[in-house]
Amino acid sequence: MELERQKLPTAIGAELSATALSGLNFQSSSIALMSTYDPVRKCRKASSVMSRGAIAITTVLLAILAATIWWAWQGWVAHSDVQMSIHGYIAMGLGIFFSLLIGFGLMALTFYSSRRGYDDLPQAKEPSSKEPASHNIP
Repeated sequence: MELERQKLPTAIGAELSATALSGLNFQSSSIALMSTYDPVRKCRKASSVMSRGAIAITTVLLAILAATIWWAWQGWVAHSDVQMSIHGYIAMGLGIFFSLLIGFGLMALTFYSSRRGYDDLPQAKEPSSKEPASHNIP
């Protein structure tokens, strides 16, 4: 029994031969599950063209970023002659530390409550066979 060497397409564009797969007892119908769909090519095609709306949003966001950087630079340069004492630096450092501590703590609580199921919708409990259906209702 001689096997044919036929080339089979795969998802990554490489070629497999039927003789290499014959030892695994594949049927030709099971190899048909492999498709020639290439998600990388489709992604490149979709991302190579931006719509007018995407260009407009990107332009507006870049303009907002540039205005924010300009405003921060002006604020930094305008008050460059102000001297800050050691107490100011300590207060600023403590403010930054506690702001980060609160932010990290709240994010940790968010992940904790999500993983423990506290964020799930409430489910109605079905009465067990031990509890009576009516609670002292005449």
